Amino acid sequence: MKCIRHATAILALCVTAVGTAALAGQGDRLLVAADILPVHSLVASVAGDGAEVELLRDSRQDPHGHAIRPSEMARLISADLVVYVGAALEPELAARLSDEPERALPLTDVPGTRLRVSEGGAVDPHAWLAPGNARRWTEAIAAALSRKAPDAAREFARNAEAAQAAIREAEAEADRVLEPVRGLRLATGHDFLGYYAESFGLTIADTLAPADDAPPSLLAAARVAAEVRAGRIDCLVVEPGGTARLPAPLRTLPTARIVEVDVVGVTLDPGPSLYPRLLRDIAGRLRRCAPH
Repeated sequence: MKCIRHATAILALCVTAVGTAALAGQGDRLLVAADILPVHSLVASVAGDGAEVELLRDSRQDPHGHAIRPSEMARLISADLVVYVGAALEPELAARLSDEPERALPLTDVPGTRLRVSEGGAVDPHAWLAPGNARRWTEAIAAALSRKAPDAAREFARNAEAAQAAIREAEAEADRVLEPVRGLRLATGHDFLGYYAESFGLTIADTLAPADDAPPSLLAAARVAAEVRAGRIDCLVVEPGGTARLPAPLRTLPTARIVEVDVVGVTLDPGPSLYPRLLRDIAGRLRRCAPH
């Protein structure tokens, strides 16, 4: 079947055909799609050998408000279950799955999930950075997989318990590593570290940009630079590559006062153990903020 560039209906039929073929080729084994690496890790740790878990898109792509590409549509359609953070991070994905609740698991909708909400009512989408959320989500993932494959329900439940134990172990280790960082005043490039900071008792004293898609203003950059030089902010935390994109007032800060932290796990090997390693990796990077 040939797809015509501007024929939306024909494109949809083409993608549906690809998805149907994929389903036909996978037999009885569940196919699960996950939106980002930490979610992929949690799903893989619970699924074990009971399902094939694939990443919906290239892990290097920014997940914030990501527009679904035609190349990703086949994976989306062919999946028996789509596990994703939620509408705050993936509004288009949430909209596409709104009519298929039996095939979707938005994790921020799981009862008991702790959410950070701004004064304007916006939900902070980085909820996977709270280990307590991740542990709760493993239970929800096991339940969702069990509905699709009841015969494997006990295996999924056992795997979820093991995943929770691994998260607790990583959480305890990160807590020890972060001991010298408690009491320090941190600034962030944007509000991406709040869940982790709250979980481990860290202090975020300032933020350069109010939202993920908003560039830092020169005024905010000058304010934070002055606070760092005056010793009222100990460390500026940015995402990978953020150091090179800092506004002019911050470029002359000592490099020891700037730390890059990967909160998605792009620098880590994907798989069931990625999430616990991510908790440790963030802790190790933030430890650099502490005086040597």
